[in-house]
Amino acid sequence: MKEQYKNKVTQALINDIQKEAKKFLDTGLVAPIKVIEYYKSLKGLRATFEKDYFTRRRELHVLAISLYLGLHNQEQTIELLEQTIWEICNEFAWGLPAHLQSVNGTVYTQENKTLIDLFASETGQSLAEIMSILGEHLSPLIKSRITDEIETRIFQSFLSKEWEWEHRHDNWSAVIGGSIGMAALDLLEKNTDKQKQILKKLELAFDSYLNGFAEDGACFEGAGYWAYGFGYYIYFAEKYRAVLHDDTYLTKPKAQVIANFPYNALISNKQFVPYSDSPNPTMPTGLLNFCSDYFKTDVPAYGQASDFHFSHCYRWANMYRNVIWTKEAKQMKPTNSHFFKNVAWLVIRNEETNFSFSAVAGENNSHHNHNDIGNFIIGNGQELILTDLGAGKYDKAYFLPIKRYESLNTRSLGHSVAFINNREQVNVEKPEYYHMHSDHDYTEFFAKHNPNANHKAENVLYTKDGVKHVFTMDLANAYPTEAKIKSYARTFNIDESKRVMYVVEKISFESEEQSDVSQGFVSFIKPEITNNCITWSQGNTKLQLDFDSSCDEATYVAKEADTHLKGKTTVFITRLHNKNKAALYERKYMFSLVNQ
Repeated sequence: MKEQYKNKVTQALINDIQKEAKKFLDTGLVAPIKVIEYYKSLKGLRATFEKDYFTRRRELHVLAISLYLGLHNQEQTIELLEQTIWEICNEFAWGLPAHLQSVNGTVYTQENKTLIDLFASETGQSLAEIMSILGEHLSPLIKSRITDEIETRIFQSFLSKEWEWEHRHDNWSAVIGGSIGMAALDLLEKNTDKQKQILKKLELAFDSYLNGFAEDGACFEGAGYWAYGFGYYIYFAEKYRAVLHDDTYLTKPKAQVIANFPYNALISNKQFVPYSDSPNPTMPTGLLNFCSDYFKTDVPAYGQASDFHFSHCYRWANMYRNVIWTKEAKQMKPTNSHFFKNVAWLVIRNEETNFSFSAVAGENNSHHNHNDIGNFIIGNGQELILTDLGAGKYDKAYFLPIKRYESLNTRSLGHSVAFINNREQVNVEKPEYYHMHSDHDYTEFFAKHNPNANHKAENVLYTKDGVKHVFTMDLANAYPTEAKIKSYARTFNIDESKRVMYVVEKISFESEEQSDVSQGFVSFIKPEITNNCITWSQGNTKLQLDFDSSCDEATYVAKEADTHLKGKTTVFITRLHNKNKAALYERKYMFSLVNQ
């Protein structure tokens, strides 16, 4: 095998790849994709089709790396690898059904073969790079088939028109742009007109991606989508430098700032703030190693290369670079606090006192939006006690504007914010978000439901004095006019050394009669309610909330949340409901972490 990639941190990953490849080699079969699952996906049932789709990609990738590293019998590996490549080239479309266009929801159109979504572009990139590094082992027939399919499905299709994703300020522009760019660098002869044409056209997509970040470098989609989008941007940028001897994309000023995001979004030694639709990810260590070496930035700690199963998509670009880029374990300082000024996130991690806290101001109009302005989470340095549910189940309804906020994960009732006069927070999602996930036109829907909406926190201020933090915001614009709010200030006072946090609420209403407030606190832990105290126990720690029972009534309810990757789970929503109505609502709640 290629000994230069075998070291203390990659050995476990290489062993897993070897085992996975052997499973496929023992069967001698290509993972099937059943036509019945295409039918089901037309009705919005994504899970089974995607599992089959990603299993076939997993087979492609482990066989290719096994051949590259010399882990198994070469002849046997080549035979099954070529058969897998052939079947992928035979697929009706490389994109996922959720993104394909259909006629009356029953028949796919032929244009889908050349539709470029995230997964079509990733498939093209993986085939191109596999051919680039393993070309000497592949037959002329297979190499010709790869070249022809990528030419038709990716290169010609990309050059044929201007794509919506070229203008997007999120992971789509980076992932698709990076994938197409890497394929062009791998398959096309250096500096040919065709290669230059593709790379020139991709400049718009990369500019759009970087423009989606403000000066604080925060990824509003969360840490998982940072790894996805920025990962493909870096993978392309490094290949661009290696092939063309040009580091233009790596030296973009904003790239340095964005590289810092995961470290500053770390709320414990193993968990990132779970805002938006980002589940708590395992970071690709190849990407982290590159950021540490090239940008000299702090990165989350790791002792081993990313586990083989760290991503259910088993992406080639990640897996291959986790093997060839991960060179050493990384450690980090036990304490860090960071305020992302533009997205208005505060993140505090103190492993010395076993305290973690985060709160978000922000706005309710981002990609993968949740209605969560004023939301906060708190934990004991290891686990979150008050938490954020993260992404809901990814199905068709979840990406439809008339259905998305029926999910507990996205609506404000599923976050630690107030429910005011029986009204939740409202949102103003961008129409293009839904246009990309549906074959319906929602322009009229948005014109009707969100005219000139501006649902975001105002007057956001953050100050720090040593281990003490003050974070304040005006939340009035987060709620609809029916909530009857004149003003709403929420302030967090945090002392990370004492493991204490105060939430200070001041809400002015239009009238005393319409001043109903129900504070919400979200946890996967069942609370215990006693007089003037609510506790959530986690290991040898309990989180204690002190309140005045003469002013508020405490209750809780168990709800079922359907999450993106972990399925259905029970969540407990605790509420403090004001007993006495007044035009001015004022509260000061104390949260403290106590050892049991």
